[in-house]
Parts: sequence; C-alpha cells; structure tokens
Amino acid sequence: MNADDLKFEIERKNFVRAVRIAVSLGMSKDTTRVLQLRALWQMAALNRNSAGVKILAQEYGVPERELKKYLQNRANQERENGNAKVLSTCFDMATGKYYTFEEWLEFYAEKWKE
Repeated sequence: MNADDLKFEIERKNFVRAVRIAVSLGMSKDTTRVLQLRALWQMAALNRNSAGVKILAQEYGVPERELKKYLQNRANQERENGNAKVLSTCFDMATGKYYTFEEWLEFYAEKWKE
C-alpha cells in the first residue's frame, strides 16, 4: 500500500479503509485521527450504524464522551453549512422508529456506554 492508495480511498470517501492504509504507512497520529473521525461521522450520520460506530470508536480508542461531542459538533457544522439532509429523520431498523440525527445520537450514545 502506498500514498496513492490512501488518496484513492479518501477520494472514494472510504474512510475506514483510508484509516487502515494511513496506519500501515506510519502516518502521524494527527492525520490518522482526522481520518478516524471522518470514518466515525460517516458510520454515524450517513449510515446510522450504531454497532459500527461503537466498534470503530473502540478500535480507534475514542472515548464515548469525545465521540458524542465530536458528532454533535460535526452535526452543527453540517447544519451551518446548509447540509441538513444528513441530519434528517431516518428509520432505525433496530427500534422500528424514526429518529432525527440528534435523537438517534442521544438514544445510541447511552448504548455505547454499555
């Protein structure tokens, strides 16, 4: 794997894979952390995959409190940038309910502690 592979995965917005490549290339912790947070955002906001978020956060060493704060701040940033669609109401298969992103985050943030 090389820097071209990393660039390719970032352009494809495949951040989970980009993290793995960055780690294998020995990239700085700061660079890797940025990619990790992007992967967590993608898993949470775009996929609404709570189990995936929990697993990645544990793998990346991101504490629940830091994760929740990052996701809240990123949601505010997206809203300010006019990208509210990613925060809109979505159906949650696990609960059979519809949640806005904020409702989803509140519900699952408690579950991530378990």
